[in-house]
Amino acid sequence: MKLFGKKKPAEAAAEAPIDDGAAESSGFTNGSLLGSKAVSVVVLVAIACGPIAIGMLVARGQGSAPVAAAAESSDLTPLQQAAGSFAIGFVGSWLSATKEDSTALETYVTTAPPGLGDIPFEYRNLAVVETAPTEDATTVTVMVGADVMEQAVEEEPTWVRRYYEVIVDTASDRLSAIGYPAPVVGPQSTAGAAGLGLNTQLSSDSAAVETIQLMLAAYLIGQGSTSSYLTPGVTIPAISPAPFALLTPVSFFAEEQPSKSPADGDTTLVQALVTLQTAEGRTVTATYFVDLTARAGRWEVTSLSTSQSSSTAQVDESPAPTPSSTDDTTEGEDQ
Repeated sequence: MKLFGKKKPAEAAAEAPIDDGAAESSGFTNGSLLGSKAVSVVVLVAIACGPIAIGMLVARGQGSAPVAAAAESSDLTPLQQAAGSFAIGFVGSWLSATKEDSTALETYVTTAPPGLGDIPFEYRNLAVVETAPTEDATTVTVMVGADVMEQAVEEEPTWVRRYYEVIVDTASDRLSAIGYPAPVVGPQSTAGAAGLGLNTQLSSDSAAVETIQLMLAAYLIGQGSTSSYLTPGVTIPAISPAPFALLTPVSFFAEEQPSKSPADGDTTLVQALVTLQTAEGRTVTATYFVDLTARAGRWEVTSLSTSQSSSTAQVDESPAPTPSSTDDTTEGEDQ
């Protein structure tokens, strides 16, 4: 694996081993849902109110603003969709409630739950993960994700992604909580692309992996020119100005190992996982899907996307030839 840093034009990419802990996954918490007895009837939401009603349901919380659900089913009614914002507010007030202050939680329940502690949970990035109607059609189950500050014994505090399910009653055109939020296991993920069959990890010396590494280094940290690694006629401009200074490859998965000497026209889809670091040291992990096409015995990038359906590539009507070697990392991208 290579570790790419943003360098002066005369410098080549530096080699560095990948830390096994570079892509740690957050732990999840199991928990059972509380009983089905409604705790209280809370906030009235008229369907006609639309966005206004949804906005009023979000309780004040710590950290950054909550994120709206992007994956809510189109089959949900407007009131069922509003349950997502309701659940975000409920989980936020539940996490922050203490013996001394449970005012926010009282918006959702008539009485404070037993066993409140002295210290509130510190949280941020509340977001709806999934909203699903139950069999009786009058209630919906909402999964809410949150980054929670936790500290293990003799270790430094750290942010951990946790997940909670909330049962929301939508009967009589109003929203009310059934029980309290319950910690649950979060969405399960695999190193490969779920449902795509991308379960074969590619070796670090794979020619396909080398092309993707160099392409992403040009695209994300401005190291070299993206045009050096593209299929003729494809245009993928680099992000400008470059948002990151360092790129560390983590893993690459495909349906099978791409050939080291592919025939012209051979194709393969690769899922690339990389960590990215800014000049200030802020680090994130990103996933890309890269379509590769073989030409002249080497792999070239035909599309770069965050899913199979959203590509950043543009195809020219009159294709221009691209360089025949992937070892050009010194050419600067014209901005």
